[in-house]
Amino acid sequence: MPLSLSANEMAMIERAAAPLDRDRQDAFVTAVLAALEGCPELGLGVVHRAIRATQRQYWGPPPTLVRGTANHHAKSKLASGPPILASARR
Repeated sequence: MPLSLSANEMAMIERAAAPLDRDRQDAFVTAVLAALEGCPELGLGVVHRAIRATQRQYWGPPPTLVRGTANHHAKSKLASGPPILASARR
């Protein structure tokens, strides 16, 4: 039985695919549609859950968010100084 998705449901899937790398977007949409094929009832909540479960397999953090890579944030002045309230400890 072919899937019958509403325009809103299909738009949800396409919006969820947008942040992915272009070469992974089609595979993501195909995987979401495959996950939805076994569902007896469709709705926005079911589509959302299928998207969420599938995104975990296809999304990877950008290189700037991976630990150990270059960071554009300034270093904290507190990190190089003594612990706060160090003088109060005895």
